[in-house]
Amino acid sequence: MRRQRNMIAVVFLLCAVELLCSDGIAAQNQACVPSREVACFVPADYLNASGSVSVEVCVGKKLNISLEHFSEFPVCHWIRGANPILTVNRSNFMVLPPLSKTDSGEFTLSCETSEGTSSSLAVALHVVMKHPTKPKLTLDKVDNKMSSPYFKCISEDFPKPTLKWTGNKDVTNVPANSVMAISTISSSEYSERGVMCCARNAEGQECSQLYDYDLDANFMKHDEVSKVTVSPGEPLLLRCRMKSLNRMQLVWMNGSKRMNTAILPCSSTVKKEICIRSDGHGSSWMAYLFIESVNGNHSGTYTCTTQNNKTKSVDVHVQAGGFLSVQMDKSLIIPAQNASRSGLQASVSYHPVLQRCSWEAPDKNMSKCIRDNWVTKHRTVKLRDVLKSGDYKLHLEAGGQIEIKTISVCVVDTPKFKFMINKVNNTITFETANSANYDNDNMMVLKVGSLILLMALAIVSVVLMYFVKKKKPKYQPQLQIIQMVGPNDNDYIYINFKEFGYDLKWEFPRENLELGMNCTEHQT
Repeated sequence: MRRQRNMIAVVFLLCAVELLCSDGIAAQNQACVPSREVACFVPADYLNASGSVSVEVCVGKKLNISLEHFSEFPVCHWIRGANPILTVNRSNFMVLPPLSKTDSGEFTLSCETSEGTSSSLAVALHVVMKHPTKPKLTLDKVDNKMSSPYFKCISEDFPKPTLKWTGNKDVTNVPANSVMAISTISSSEYSERGVMCCARNAEGQECSQLYDYDLDANFMKHDEVSKVTVSPGEPLLLRCRMKSLNRMQLVWMNGSKRMNTAILPCSSTVKKEICIRSDGHGSSWMAYLFIESVNGNHSGTYTCTTQNNKTKSVDVHVQAGGFLSVQMDKSLIIPAQNASRSGLQASVSYHPVLQRCSWEAPDKNMSKCIRDNWVTKHRTVKLRDVLKSGDYKLHLEAGGQIEIKTISVCVVDTPKFKFMINKVNNTITFETANSANYDNDNMMVLKVGSLILLMALAIVSVVLMYFVKKKKPKYQPQLQIIQMVGPNDNDYIYINFKEFGYDLKWEFPRENLELGMNCTEHQT
């Protein structure tokens, strides 16, 4: 813990696409030239560090350690443990070869000058594999009107990811430089359905899609998107299609402005801001709208219409900044027998890509999120694990924003009660035992509260049973006698036997036929 407190939180995100060394660093040291294949580290900026400096580098990149201003004409060693890994003499930089995850660890940069002075710096090196970024999906081979155009998928991630198409179709991998992966496939393979291209590495995959709209359906299908958010500089590819035995004319409109295919044809030689490409394959007629690099002026509503007035629209929003929001329950209570079969999930909304997603268990173990495959937006992220009682944290990063959400999980056993009756002092004792011992204060409060509630319910039940039994209706005597004592109607004596004890057999005769028979015998 002491070492962690002393560690300086200086994390270089050296695997971003942009040049990550600042202009000031580049001015200080021309030898440190960051690129897609090389990351830079300048120890001179941390000479006064009291603890380790944390450096993060992507898998496959070289690390250029600039020695300028760290020591004059030094002899420097890159040491792991007690073993020098690399030594340079009278050089202003040292370059580590392409790194892998096994190269992560604690290192020491130690330098000595010709005057005998020395300096050293502790470095915590983290070599990481980043989740792939979103590939670019474009339209290619558009000049030949006698054949369908091709889809081209491009990824500039490092190291190069594997490119996959929807349906695992046979594709053509185009030779490219060491930092770019390119794949193409004929659009005729997808004349009746949409297509996605995904960049995949060990950390997962990220996809781009053709926004496809079927005008034969009078409703928006589940794979059709009504709202699209893109970043400036990204390509945008829309297509509408319809089946017909005769040639169909499909027209794209931007707002109320009709975009003419003859004026805006796609061409591989003459680049246009927006281009239209019509195509037909079998009985399917299609119209593509392609923007190679969107900007704020391209925001708006795009509508595809046919000559028989069938239409579908999509709202396009070009947004420079990113956003991230997450919805997740604050608590979850599950039975112990379901703990191994249950999991956690959260709904996320983000732009442009979900760069980081992991779950932190109560014991601080980290697990990568389970994401859906073949989607352009991971709307639901999941955790599949044996759940424990405690707080789980969801760590998310997208669009330059970081979110941490917490859910409290309570795994409960079936309670086992023991009832004891003390006849000496007329007391009843309730005892319950739990097989698991939880240190979490929230769990203790929950258990105590549940026990108090249970006991209160038991007491109320006993009291209700007592009063119900006490107020149970008793038998009411039915025998009443009127004895005439004079000639007038009002000369009588009334006797109600409620106030006297008597044999119930005297009651006549509906309730006791035996008494009725006895009365008849006496009259005779």
